[in-house]
Amino acid sequence: MTWFHLGVFVVLAACTGISSPAKILVFLPMPWKSHHFVYHPVIEALGKRGHQVDYLTPVPLKNPPPTVKHLMIGDNLAEMMVQAAPEEMVQPWSPTAYFRFRDQIYDGLEHVFKNEPAVKNLLSSTDKYDMVISECQLMQELNAIWAHKFNAIPVSLLSVPDSSFINELNGLPDNPSYQVDIFSTFTNKMSFIDRLKSSLSHVSSLAINYYKLRNLQQLADELARYPGWEERPPLSELASDMALVLVNSQVSVTYSTPKAPHVKEIGGMT
Repeated sequence: MTWFHLGVFVVLAACTGISSPAKILVFLPMPWKSHHFVYHPVIEALGKRGHQVDYLTPVPLKNPPPTVKHLMIGDNLAEMMVQAAPEEMVQPWSPTAYFRFRDQIYDGLEHVFKNEPAVKNLLSSTDKYDMVISECQLMQELNAIWAHKFNAIPVSLLSVPDSSFINELNGLPDNPSYQVDIFSTFTNKMSFIDRLKSSLSHVSSLAINYYKLRNLQQLADELARYPGWEERPPLSELASDMALVLVNSQVSVTYSTPKAPHVKEIGGMT
């Protein structure tokens, strides 16, 4: 083989690798339609580019590309939970409302993992996925187990802008004196009293989130079992170990705040 032929072979091999479609699992079991309206353009775009997408959802795409396969779950989950999304439920912020909503999400996830055939099929599946996209950083840390189960690249897709606990998971120090949580009624121009209230809310929400994360860890150990689950890292580590985080914000309509390097804004796609 001449150097020319070898060069042609290397180029063709490289091009083949670049153009190979990925197989992607999108795991979004919560029934909040406002969130799925943000996610649908992303999923549709992946399908149109030839990627094989398995989309677990109670809110299907209306006209999906042929490469998008719906893994439907029952809509009875919507009956168990308040239809409002988290950011609509906890304003004005209060520890009681926040705790109650995290409780509802826990109940919803427990129902999904206990009763949905599509989820049980995934737990026993021997399929291979290159990437797993989930909403695991929005009070659903349990869903981070799928990237471990399939040894796939983890991606967090979020329909909300900045949240103190999302920043916590992504390794970004959060300063409540000027970084405004999505669940807060404050602006970035706060008086001393407002900053004090914001700091107290920040500490309270951290305590609630870590407490509920412990509950979800127990749920994962009980229900999210598959070959090798015994060596699975804790949910706090899995939910923090994202290769990419896509957030529904844009600098022209949200406050300018620091972001971790792997957190990218996709506001305006819908």
